Amino acid sequence: MAITKVLVLQGPLRASGINPVTQNLTKDTEARQLLNVPFDASHTIHALCYVFRVQGFKVIYSGWNDDAEWLNANRSLFDHLVLSDQSNLKTQDVREGMVLPNSKQKLYYGAMRGLQAACELYGKEALTLRLRSDVSVNFTHVLAEFRKLLSYPKSVLIEYMHMDKPYSMPDFMNIGHSASLLAVYQHLFELSAAGQSYHVSSHVDHSLAYMRLQELGVISDLICMERAMFDAVVWRGVPRYMESVFHEHAEDMFFGGRVERNPAVSVADIVARIPPQLSGRDPV
Repeated sequence: MAITKVLVLQGPLRASGINPVTQNLTKDTEARQLLNVPFDASHTIHALCYVFRVQGFKVIYSGWNDDAEWLNANRSLFDHLVLSDQSNLKTQDVREGMVLPNSKQKLYYGAMRGLQAACELYGKEALTLRLRSDVSVNFTHVLAEFRKLLSYPKSVLIEYMHMDKPYSMPDFMNIGHSASLLAVYQHLFELSAAGQSYHVSSHVDHSLAYMRLQELGVISDLICMERAMFDAVVWRGVPRYMESVFHEHAEDMFFGGRVERNPAVSVADIVARIPPQLSGRDPV
């Protein structure tokens, strides 16, 4: 029986934030907010749905009730549409008296809901790309990455790894069997909903979630995608290659191989060393 290919798109229709260029202009949180630019993902969503369905993918969109009017009007773009209420999800963190915007719980919940639908509709073994709605990728690279799952079942493919930040991993996309990806986002959402996230950053949360699920035997290998996938990304309408004017990614990033972990170091060991101001746990 042929294995189904699935694209799970998730996120808001419109958002405001940084892009590949503005994220490199400053590291100061308040200064970054002044650089936020609005982005309407409707054109990206249209293009991705059309191109991926032509290539034989089933497309699931996991969105919010706030965007229901547009999503329902364009329901023909999707094989399945999931709408959720985001009003009770966390949108900020309080750290050292400061209130900071943080939408990671919305990311986890939206991804989880889309992946639940993928498992129910197309089976737990469906080859799945989970992708944010403000990001576009080249389908030929996705198909090449899918082939890795034939050799590494139960593995999860991530976009890249920073050599100098091994516990910080990207959250734009990931690839795996639908059940493997669902396990990741169920884990992340349940921790966040309980006020017990690993870290304030989604990037560190992802890394430790992968590691914890490896400890539990839920997923096997963690594999970085090829550099070609990274280079072809367009984020909020800006091609990622424009980042190259700020730094050369090849110098500090790892692509195209397995991520090896020290088996003597556990997630519990790492969490115990996270300073309180960076912990994802809700303040007592």
